[in-house]
Amino acid sequence: LEGEYDDGTEGFDMIRKVPDAEVGLLRPSGGKGGNVSISPSLQQAIRYFAMVIAARRYRGQTGQSNTMLVHTSVLNSIHRKTEQVVAPYVTGLAALLLKQDEPLLRQMQAEWTAEQEKVLSEQFDRSPIPFAHIAPFLSDVGASIKVHVENWTAVDRLDYSGGPHSYLVIGGNVLARGLTLEGLSVSYFLRSSSQYDTLMQMGRWFGYREGFEDLPRVWVEERVRDAFFDLATVEAEIRRDIARYAEEEL
Repeated sequence: LEGEYDDGTEGFDMIRKVPDAEVGLLRPSGGKGGNVSISPSLQQAIRYFAMVIAARRYRGQTGQSNTMLVHTSVLNSIHRKTEQVVAPYVTGLAALLLKQDEPLLRQMQAEWTAEQEKVLSEQFDRSPIPFAHIAPFLSDVGASIKVHVENWTAVDRLDYSGGPHSYLVIGGNVLARGLTLEGLSVSYFLRSSSQYDTLMQMGRWFGYREGFEDLPRVWVEERVRDAFFDLATVEAEIRRDIARYAEEEL
């Protein structure tokens, strides 16, 4: 398609780097026996997710679900340990938002403004959303976020029926492949692969986000970001080659 590819561009500025020093907090080297701590970048991602929910409510998308994906390990024990540190943070965030804590709101305003400047809503024919417009919705957003572990050991499966719902989903391979996550807007992803087909299956943050195309963000390690950039480049080159073969009737 004309204009589908633009050489020299790296696309929209939606990828945020997880510092190498933080990776061990969420993916301990000790494996099943390692301790998990919530990292600053994950805290920021959760705050941003709350603001995305508020922004979608401001845009009138109140009947649609929202999802944040957290995939740091394939180990079920790590999923549960991650839940044990993420759930209290979400509860504390909800309490502060309910009482309109001024330091927290100032921090979130700075983070929201920075994100709005990095990805302009006008690029997607959407109107920008100043923080003042989402602030009134934040007081009850935190309480709407449900922390859910989704893996093969989970008794309660992810369920969007009777919604809308706002899920922060923690899991492993079941999230990386095939499971539909409604309203996926924030991904925190620490796992990579050397296989392109596996990378494509893991790329759950790509796809159509009608009505909030400007809002999705992805937190990844630098090496994961580079792997996906290489994959996208190869795919673009293959598509261009196929188009040329068709044009030249080869």
